[in-house]
Amino acid sequence: MDTLSTSLQKLLSSPYIKDTLSSVIGGLPPIRQHNKPSGIPKDVASQWMPGDTVNIYTPKTSNYALAHELGHSADSRGLFLFPTDSAYKEEVRLHPHTYAASHPDEHRAEAFARAVESGRKHFSDSTAADKSLSGTLQMIHWLLTRQPFAK
Repeated sequence: MDTLSTSLQKLLSSPYIKDTLSSVIGGLPPIRQHNKPSGIPKDVASQWMPGDTVNIYTPKTSNYALAHELGHSADSRGLFLFPTDSAYKEEVRLHPHTYAASHPDEHRAEAFARAVESGRKHFSDSTAADKSLSGTLQMIHWLLTRQPFAK
């Protein structure tokens, strides 16, 4: 396992990641920092890998990028019932050339990342978040059943 950069250690120890997201998905998967393998697109900063590991390719990975990968982790653990296939089909219809429209797995991970980002704002932008990605509101409703968001 590679040594994590100082900036990545800081990100992973932030309350948002360590407390909030870890609690929501039932614990963080192993997170490793690697040089980006050849063939990985330039704009890919991180990847969830089968076996429930997250590979980070840049020390400046954002909260959002990590939340997206943790969405894949939660999905692989069978935690999501949402967003539904109909929400994915709606996303493909409305925004056919987006990353979220590229595959149902990417759609669920994006909806998770947008929902938890909305949660950071106390869900004040939930309607706008759902308009920007179909199914985000379904994911927000799911988040509201999970600690620390559950009331």
